[in-house]
Amino acid sequence: MKKRGIVKERVISEDIDIGEHLSEYRCFGVLFSAHWCPPCKGLLMNLKTFYNEINTKRYIKNKEVLEDDDIPRDLIAMYKNFEIIYISMDNSKDQFKEHFIDIGNWMAIPFGDPRVQVLKQKYEVVAIPQLVIFDSKSSKPIRMNARNEVFMRGTEVFPEWLQKCST
Repeated sequence: MKKRGIVKERVISEDIDIGEHLSEYRCFGVLFSAHWCPPCKGLLMNLKTFYNEINTKRYIKNKEVLEDDDIPRDLIAMYKNFEIIYISMDNSKDQFKEHFIDIGNWMAIPFGDPRVQVLKQKYEVVAIPQLVIFDSKSSKPIRMNARNEVFMRGTEVFPEWLQKCST
């Protein structure tokens, strides 16, 4: 996946490289979703909780570090855990804008951007919501559809994702 830039804080445009931004994270998810889709709304609620919980924890490799653990701070990863990029499958720009408000601080590819169709084909998105998880260092997918993992296991699945990452 070609990494591109952030414009207007969260919208990813084609002209500025964001490789440095994503390299701050251990892994990232690409969420294919739409405002009109009821299962998407359900996943969105779970994923927001998952995102917030994961990003308040610290991990060494794939093990969560608790505050009372006697581990030297220089061993604790100094980068963030998880980021999400939203890719709209909405039918209109207005629907995209409504959903964009709901996604919080996540980044997004703009509505109507030609990269949406390219990514949809590349990752074989035939139904939504679909959540593809990537290793931030290699930009290679480690899970093609993590939707059910987030629903069923919540943050318990994150250490497994970290094991698959190159960090």
